[in-house]
Amino acid sequence: MSEYICGIDTGGTFTDTVVIERASGRVVTNKALSTREDFARGLLESLDGAARILDLDGDQLLQRTEQVIVGTTVGTNAFLERKGATTGLLVTRGFRDTLHIMRGIGRVAGLSPEDAMMLEHSYKPAPIVPKRLIREVDERIDGDGDVLVEPDREAVLAATQELVDLGVEALSICLLWAFKEPAHERLVRDWVAEAHPELYLSCSHEVAPKIGEYERFAATTINAYVGPITRRYIQNVSDSVRRRGYEGRLLVMGCNGGVRGAKAAAEEAIVTVNSGPAGGVTGTAALGRHIGRPHAITADVGGTSFDVGLVHGGVVERGDTTVLGQYEFFIPAIDVRSIGAGGGSIAWLDEQRHTLRVGPQSAGSDPGPVCYGRGGTQPTLTDAALVLGYLSEKSFLGRGGRLDVEAARDALAALGEQLGLDADDVAAGVVRIAEAHMADLIRSSVVSRGHDPRDFSIFAFGGAGPLHAAGFARDLNVSSVIVPAGNSASVWSAYGVGTSDIRHVHEYAGRFPEPFDVAAISAVCHDLVDRAERRLDEEEVDRSATTLVFEGGLRYTSQLHELYVPLRGAPDVDAADMDATVAAFEDTYGRVFGEEAGFRHAGVELVDFRLTSITAVDRPGLADVEVAAPNGTRAPTRMVRFVGGPHGDQRVETAVLDGDAFAVDERVRGPVVIELPGTSIAVAPDYEVTRDRSGSFVLTSNGERMGAAA
Repeated sequence: MSEYICGIDTGGTFTDTVVIERASGRVVTNKALSTREDFARGLLESLDGAARILDLDGDQLLQRTEQVIVGTTVGTNAFLERKGATTGLLVTRGFRDTLHIMRGIGRVAGLSPEDAMMLEHSYKPAPIVPKRLIREVDERIDGDGDVLVEPDREAVLAATQELVDLGVEALSICLLWAFKEPAHERLVRDWVAEAHPELYLSCSHEVAPKIGEYERFAATTINAYVGPITRRYIQNVSDSVRRRGYEGRLLVMGCNGGVRGAKAAAEEAIVTVNSGPAGGVTGTAALGRHIGRPHAITADVGGTSFDVGLVHGGVVERGDTTVLGQYEFFIPAIDVRSIGAGGGSIAWLDEQRHTLRVGPQSAGSDPGPVCYGRGGTQPTLTDAALVLGYLSEKSFLGRGGRLDVEAARDALAALGEQLGLDADDVAAGVVRIAEAHMADLIRSSVVSRGHDPRDFSIFAFGGAGPLHAAGFARDLNVSSVIVPAGNSASVWSAYGVGTSDIRHVHEYAGRFPEPFDVAAISAVCHDLVDRAERRLDEEEVDRSATTLVFEGGLRYTSQLHELYVPLRGAPDVDAADMDATVAAFEDTYGRVFGEEAGFRHAGVELVDFRLTSITAVDRPGLADVEVAAPNGTRAPTRMVRFVGGPHGDQRVETAVLDGDAFAVDERVRGPVVIELPGTSIAVAPDYEVTRDRSGSFVLTSNGERMGAAA
């Protein structure tokens, strides 16, 4: 009897579990510290904790579960910490240094403008593959896909053997123009697979079939680098849940906002990068449609990072390029932008500027913030929030179930001695700096897509999102903040992981200028349909429940970058369809770059095709909460210093409310702190809060500075 769905998000600091009861839509949540030496152990501990809330043990829960879906940062962490597999690289002769040159952007890619300007302290990232593990292949295909030089089998195998002798566990195969004609990469892959079946193989025409050799090489090589460790993790989780009675198929969240089978995820490990934050965005899109807020900025503040996504008109904004660890690479994904600004972000003194800084370094879960009592010595954003009164001392995270406020205060005071500030002022500075960084990331993320932040609601979640949302929303003049689904807020990404549809993306790159050859364009579309259907059959997915969505990447002639818009009429495209597609491109171009930026006389060309198969999964929606009446008892209070708003330099007496006792439609003016499992909502004096039927808490300014309502 399958009664439950389990969504699990393995983060760098916490592992979050959401259990959804199929019949009622009831949601049970649990958090556990991530176990970085073996992430699967922390996953099972989090799952066991959720089972206890249901009066079950972990085995009973798994035996009664229909689907287990996991999102993971294992690949992300392995890449960022350079703990991936020893990886070799085979490239077309003459392109040995592509990854090291990085198209000249490696020194500043992904950095804030402030850090990018510090040229004397900016460096290219450590190479994924050192030059001693790169071998060149004598082969050549030209830009039209015509073969000029065939590869030699014996030379390829000799080069591969040299790499194997040097300890290579994974091999990235990146040949020039392989996305146009993959025959040579397929030959090399087959030769190597036959001779060395133990190697994890990654081919550029499969991972990133797009023009742009640096981004394509980077995606393919990162896939190889994180592939073995991701595959081991997925296999370990699969074996563990099966030993404990789970009989279903393990599904894995992808960065494109959909789930896929464990085998496909292990083969395409790069899709798991940033898969946890993607879950938070998909969950927000579903909730936004449910409560009538289709324009949403997602603000996910975890222990390590701050992640921002965008939902416009109920549709998740996606992109085709990702920057991670200063590497820019192609991967179709939800456009989540991140900075190192989480609860565990370390506060420190910049000796050169003699200024207080926060992050991007994080204390993580081990040792964690000072207040955890687990050996941390450097003050963090969490320590600052505790000292200011945003957080209660009672927490499962601390030793003995309590956070050590005095230890946090001492650590902040020690930092303050170097700045001439006391502990309270340092704590206020830490929070103000972190919230300013969060506001800056939101502003740049939204404006760069052609939108105004004031037209959106901020959905704040993660362990620290509800603590700081009022602060960064005030900076942005955004009128409303949603803390989604109340008790699920701190594990909202896990909820999104557990409720996402099955999604696969297939791409093709080729240049089709005006006047468009609609027959050739239709032929490409039909080829993509064939590829999509083969993948669905491999994963035993019902085609009748699947929707195919076509997009085209268009640009003005001779531009370097394209914009994606729906490809009208696909797969059978005619001239009128292409006219409509071009019109949509021009509208999008004007919104993103300005109404006068387009140059229609240059002509338009279609250069990329993308087909996304979306298989809807029958999962219950969020259950509405029951209307409760205020309990009439006086709430306890504590003194809280709210940073950034009125009374920001002093503490004010603040009511502390239990979120479960907060009635639907009840309206409370700040200051107030609402305590939820795994987090708290800090409602500053210039805000008021109510609760809607979904259980979400809605913060609005007291009418003093209202932006456009989303």
